[in-house]
Amino acid sequence: MSSSGGSETTRPAPLVRPRSGILWGWVGLAFLAAGLLALVLYRWWFPEPRRRLAGAMVQWVGLLESGPGTNAVTLSGRLRIVEAHGRWRPWQGADLHLMFQPPDRVRLEGRGPGGLKLLWIRNGDRLEVHNLEHGRGFLGRPAEVQAPGGTTETLDPIRSPVAPGKVWMAVLTLDVQELPGTTERPSNEYAIRVRPRPQVVRSGVLPPGEVRLWLQEADGLPHKVEIRSSEEFPLVVLICDDWRIERATAADAWHFQPPPAHRVEQVPIRALAGYWNQWWDMPPSSARETRPSEVSANRGKNHAALHKAEGTHPDAPVLTVQGPATERAREWGNPHFGQTGWTVRRLVYGWGVHRSLVEGEWLVPLGAVARAATGPPAEAGDIYQALARSAGLDEAEILAAHQLAATLPFQYWTAHVRRENRLVWCLGLSGSDGDGFLAAEQLRWLVHRPGSGLAWTTPVWPGLWSGRLLLNERQLALLWLDGPADPGSAGWFPILLGNLMEQCASAEAAVERLKEAGWAVGCRFLLVDGPNDTAVELVRREAGIEVRPLVPGPRSKAEAVSSVGGSTGDDSIAAPEAPDPLPELETMVSHRPSRGPGAGMSWNTCVIPATGETWLARWSGEGRRSDPETFRWNALIQLRPGGNGTALRFRTVGTQGSLEKDRVR
Repeated sequence: MSSSGGSETTRPAPLVRPRSGILWGWVGLAFLAAGLLALVLYRWWFPEPRRRLAGAMVQWVGLLESGPGTNAVTLSGRLRIVEAHGRWRPWQGADLHLMFQPPDRVRLEGRGPGGLKLLWIRNGDRLEVHNLEHGRGFLGRPAEVQAPGGTTETLDPIRSPVAPGKVWMAVLTLDVQELPGTTERPSNEYAIRVRPRPQVVRSGVLPPGEVRLWLQEADGLPHKVEIRSSEEFPLVVLICDDWRIERATAADAWHFQPPPAHRVEQVPIRALAGYWNQWWDMPPSSARETRPSEVSANRGKNHAALHKAEGTHPDAPVLTVQGPATERAREWGNPHFGQTGWTVRRLVYGWGVHRSLVEGEWLVPLGAVARAATGPPAEAGDIYQALARSAGLDEAEILAAHQLAATLPFQYWTAHVRRENRLVWCLGLSGSDGDGFLAAEQLRWLVHRPGSGLAWTTPVWPGLWSGRLLLNERQLALLWLDGPADPGSAGWFPILLGNLMEQCASAEAAVERLKEAGWAVGCRFLLVDGPNDTAVELVRREAGIEVRPLVPGPRSKAEAVSSVGGSTGDDSIAAPEAPDPLPELETMVSHRPSRGPGAGMSWNTCVIPATGETWLARWSGEGRRSDPETFRWNALIQLRPGGNGTALRFRTVGTQGSLEKDRVR
C-alpha cells in the first residue's frame, strides 16, 4: 500500500507476548521438587525415632550450655539403680538425689556404692566426698607440683560433648530405632534404642554397645535408661524420677558444714575426679589395640612387640614378653597400650577410691615414687618407669596400681594328685575382680623370658608385672600368701618375686635367698619343687625364717580348702589327694562356688609344677552370665625358648558341668 506521496509504508510487527508466566511456573515447579526432595531426604535421614532423639538432645544441650548468671538453672531429680553388673556392680541398689547447676555445680546425696550413705559435692574447682555413716570425708587438693607445661590440676566444666549447632549432624552418626515390645509404656513416653554406627566405633569416637532410653514427651528427660554391651543383658538399669528444672539454687546447697566429730582429709583432687571418670572408661578391645599399625604409630620402635601383636589371638590365655627387664616392660606396655591404662585407672581411681570410701580411710598411694628405696633392686624404678612411659601413664600411678593389686581379695588351695604314675602337688588360686572394677576376661598368664636368667610365668592383669602365683622353667612354683610387714612396700613385690624366680632353680636356693631378704619380713609363702615333688611353707620373721614341710592330707576329692588370703591357720594348707585328678581339677576350676572358699571370686587358676599343666577359668562380669571361659595348656612348653604351645578352650555345656574342648587358634 502506498502513501499519498507515493512511498511504501512498512507493516507493523506482530505483538510478541513475554513468556514470564511460563518461566515463573518452571521456577515454582523447581522449588516444589526441591522441597519434596528435601522432605523425602529428611524423612529418610531422620525417621521418627531419630527425630525424637534429636529433639531431646537439643533440650539437653541447651540445659548444659545454659551457664551461670541470669540464665542459670538447676536440674534436680531422683536416681535409682535397680540392676548393675560388671564395672557398675558396686552401684547396685543405689538411691541418690541429684542437683546439677551447669557448668560446675553438682550435688549427689543418698545411698551410693556398697549401700553407703554418701554425699558428693562439686562447687567449681572444689570437690569433696563424705561418708556420712563413718563421719569421714575427703577434700580434693590441687597437685603440689605443676604438671608439664606449667598447668595445675583443675576440674573442667561440665559441657555438652556436642556443639549446639551440630546436634542433628551428631545424630546421623547413631543408629536409632524404636524399641520393640514397649507398647504398654505410658502414653507420655517413647522408647528408643541407640547404637553407634560401625564406622564410628572403628574410628574410636564412641565405644560399642547400646543405650535404651524411655524419654518423656514433655521435656525429653529420661525416665529409664539401660546401658548394654550386648543384646542379651544390661550392664546397668537406671530409673529417674521427680525431674524438676528451676531457677538457680541458693549457694548454701553447694557447701557442707561437717559436724565437730566429722574428720576431713585432704587427698589428690585427680583421684576423686578420676573416680567419676572411670565409670565411663570402656575396656578396650583386644583385637583393636593389638593392630600392628597402631602399635607402630603410638610407639613404633619395638619390633618384638610388633611381632607379638601380629601373632596374638585376642582370646589367647598366654602372652609372652622377652629380653632385659626394661625391654619387657616396654613390650608389655606397647601392644597392650589401651588395656594397661584401663587396668591402672580402674585399680587406682576405681578400686582404690571405692575401698577408701567404704573403710573411711584413704588407701590410694599417689605420692612421689621413692627411686632410692632400700628394699627394691636398683632396676625396679626403671621397670616401672619404662612401663609407665610405654602406656602413657605416670610412674606413681603404676606403683600405686601394683600396691592396690596386692590388696585384692584372693583364696588359695592345694591338692596332691596322681600324674604320670606318681603323686604330685597342685597349687590353685582364686582371685577377685575388685567388686567389678576389673574385667576378669582380661586376666592372662604372662610369660617372662629374660635376657639372662630363668623364664617364669604368672597370672596377671594387663600392665602389672606379676601376680601371687609364679612358676619358672625349672618347675619351681611360689605362692605369695601374706605380708609384707610394711604394707607400703607391697607395690615393689611383683618385681622382687620375679627376680627371685629368675635366679632360683630349686626350692633350697629360694629359701636361702629369702633368709637374707629384708623385704620378705612378715611374708608367708608356699614353695613347690616340681622335679623333687617337695612342698614347704615359709614364714619370714624378723629373727629368721621358719620352714615347715607341707604334708598331704587324707585321700579325698580335690577341693578348695584354704581360707581367705591373710589367714595363718594350719588348716589353710591341708592338701587332699585325688586318685583321678583331671576331671576333678577341671570341674573345680570351671565352677565358681556359691559359698565357702572361692565364693565371690571372678577367676580360678591352678598349676601342677611337676608337669606344667595349667588351667585358667574367667567369669565375665557383664550381665547375668554364669558360665566361665576355661583354658588348659602346658606352661613348661611356653617357658622354653621359642615355645608356643596350644591352649585348649573348655565350654560349659548345660547344667551338669560337662565340658567341650576346642583349640585357641
